[in-house]
Amino acid sequence: MAMKGGVKDSGRAMVRRLRVPPARHAPRDAVADAEPMAVRLAARLSAKLGRQAGASAAQRSRSALARGDLAAADLYHAVSVILRDRDGVFSRMPRDVRH
Repeated sequence: MAMKGGVKDSGRAMVRRLRVPPARHAPRDAVADAEPMAVRLAARLSAKLGRQAGASAAQRSRSALARGDLAAADLYHAVSVILRDRDGVFSRMPRDVRH
C-alpha cells in the first residue's frame, strides 16, 4: 500500500489523488457509474505504475477487503480484472474473490 506522510492511503484517497475525471454523463445510480470509474482508474494506475498496476490493484483490493471497506475492495477488484484482461494473464487476484 502506498504511504503518504507516514499514513496508509485508502482506496478513496488514491482515487482523489489520481484526480479521476468525472463521467461525462450523469449516472442514474452508483452501480451505473462503477464500471466507467473502474475503467478510468485502471487507465490512471496503468499510466502511473506501468506493469505493476495490476499487482498494486490486487494488493489494494486485498487490503480494503481486510479493512472491511467493500466499496474500495469492489472497485480495485474491477480495476485488477480490467488490467488482467488488457495485459493477459494476471495471477495475483485476491484470494477471497477468485472464481
